[in-house]
Amino acid sequence: MKGRAIKRKYMFKQVTIVGVGLIGASLARAIQKRRLAQRICGVFRTRTSAARALKSLVPIQPFFEASPALLAGSDAVILAAPVGSVIQSLGMIGPHLPRGCVVMDVGSTKREILAAAASLPRGIHFVGCHPMAGSEKSGPAASKADLFEEAVCFILKESQSGARQKAARFWRSLGAGVVLIGARDHDELTARTSHLPHVLSTALLRVVCNTRILDCRQGGGALRDMTRIAGSNPAMWRDIFCTNRDNVLQETQRLIRELQTFCNILKRRDLAGLEEFWSPLSPVQKRLSNEC
Repeated sequence: MKGRAIKRKYMFKQVTIVGVGLIGASLARAIQKRRLAQRICGVFRTRTSAARALKSLVPIQPFFEASPALLAGSDAVILAAPVGSVIQSLGMIGPHLPRGCVVMDVGSTKREILAAAASLPRGIHFVGCHPMAGSEKSGPAASKADLFEEAVCFILKESQSGARQKAARFWRSLGAGVVLIGARDHDELTARTSHLPHVLSTALLRVVCNTRILDCRQGGGALRDMTRIAGSNPAMWRDIFCTNRDNVLQETQRLIRELQTFCNILKRRDLAGLEEFWSPLSPVQKRLSNEC
């Protein structure tokens, strides 16, 4: 009616984000920007990290433990810590969550997280999620409200149907495109497309650090581009590699075979072979550049 204020309906009454680093803080900014939750709470490891987040104007109410009272008031919990911490949290938070609560994670591996989520009580709905968004930078100071716009967010097919649909609506509201996938297929895919590039980037940087070229200006743009992601959080990647070990090992062996093929061609001084090693891949690289 005229003169009467329209009461806004939020997707969630309270979202609690456990782990407020780059992804967690970006989620808080994005949720606040789109007014998806009435209240946004964050569980920090230390008061120092909370102070940094607040100094960076992250719109979040800080807490220092996932207390029963905090969890009981949450109709959505997002686990945004490293994979090992997500697995640990799933074993602890269940008894304190209200019936109907949706629990999402944003971890980069899925099989072990999905197994840990089986311990949640009936009536608590887990949805495994993985937004393919991030940065070589870490911490809330690097967070952005638009981090998830035009990104792909994987959502596990194994998740409960109603909760999965709500999670999909949530990620689409943040500007992401949703792709449904099984946990096993997810881990095989990301080992090749995400985890292996980080192995390669870090290995290349280790080679460079063992030479006299320590000034990046001597290396040119190729070195800078190839090693950019080697600056990512070591603890986060430790957990990723350990929980996706078999797939990462398999993809690393494939890479080693490709490098050995290159070495054999070069040893033979095979000019046609060297050209052939590159030529068929040019269209693939151009397509990746245009789509990513």
